[in-house]
Amino acid sequence: MRNPTLILVSAITLTLAASRAAAGRSPKALHYYAADGSVALPDYRKWVFLGTGLGMQYIEQAKPNPPFTTVFAEPWAYDEFMKHGVWPNKTILVAEMRKSVANLSINKTGYAEVGDPVGVEVEIKDSAKGGWMFYDVATETNTAKPLPQRMACYSCHAEHAAVDNTFVQFYPTLIETAKRKATYQDR
Repeated sequence: MRNPTLILVSAITLTLAASRAAAGRSPKALHYYAADGSVALPDYRKWVFLGTGLGMQYIEQAKPNPPFTTVFAEPWAYDEFMKHGVWPNKTILVAEMRKSVANLSINKTGYAEVGDPVGVEVEIKDSAKGGWMFYDVATETNTAKPLPQRMACYSCHAEHAAVDNTFVQFYPTLIETAKRKATYQDR
């Protein structure tokens, strides 16, 4: 005769294990959308670090103390990229910009990030919305509406992105995977 308690405990254990496994891989982009089409800023600092650039901008104009731009990807999307060399649908990438300062504390020659973010941008791959969408996050509300398609970010990414509308050429941890999967374009 089967022990009903043992069967119940086994079923609960399997269900919890399956839920934990799915939670790490499930696309959550829809979770961040509000009814008005805006996006709520996710807790991205717990995500996978892709890279940091210093003073990266679209125009050729040097700035003193250029900002740092750090890019993060959701862990499940990163894992899928590492398997296939392209971002899966519902991928969310977040770019955070912070001020830089020189001569901070004992530092005499380089720059360090300081203060609160001066800007946060979100890029979401969503086939239901026509592909990649860009959002400029208002730091006071942590929400954003999609940027109009006429904004420079759309054409710049389309013309210069090394992989799937993203600047993988600036993320050393992704370049080799993209080259191995033949999804990388030198740009």
